[in-house]
Amino acid sequence: MGRKKKTEQQQQGITIPNEIQHGMIGFVSSQKDKSFLTKAIQFAEGSMWNHAFLVIEEGGKLYAYEEGTLWGIIYTPIEEYLEAEKQGKYILAFAKLKNVSEEKIQKDKKAMNEYCRSLVGRDLYAFWQLPQQFPRQLLQRIGINLKYPSKGFVCSVLVAHVLNKFYGVFKDWKWLSPDDLHESDEITFVQINNK
Repeated sequence: MGRKKKTEQQQQGITIPNEIQHGMIGFVSSQKDKSFLTKAIQFAEGSMWNHAFLVIEEGGKLYAYEEGTLWGIIYTPIEEYLEAEKQGKYILAFAKLKNVSEEKIQKDKKAMNEYCRSLVGRDLYAFWQLPQQFPRQLLQRIGINLKYPSKGFVCSVLVAHVLNKFYGVFKDWKWLSPDDLHESDEITFVQINNK
């Protein structure tokens, strides 16, 4: 007896659109209850985006693989972001790599998951690095491009690092902000219907 293919995933009662896939980049713009850090990131970057995460599928579930502020690298169920977007707390955008096939991403899934798991608990959030990031972003706005290596990870550096390791994209991964990822010509945006 044939089964009808599900067109959307269910995780904890939240419908996850099929368009969200392993290996995609999620972008977050906080809309309500903006912390000082959120406001500072958005101001320094001159962008609405203040966070980025990597979509990871593990055990049939989708997660945001991300820097969790004081907790270091964490896995957050993707439905938490989708629910927050429905509540108006966030605006979300999703993008996939432009020149990497879905087949290649699926082929590398197990190795990527193992690598991502190996980083959990290893590096704390590079909060102390943010004061260095802000002047760099402000100077970039007037055409001065300073580059210095990251020590630890902030959200966008973590995403770019993993994708660079597996696909050779984001060559300057040590210096990238969420807005740098968002504006990259190495991605293409995917329309997600989160209704």
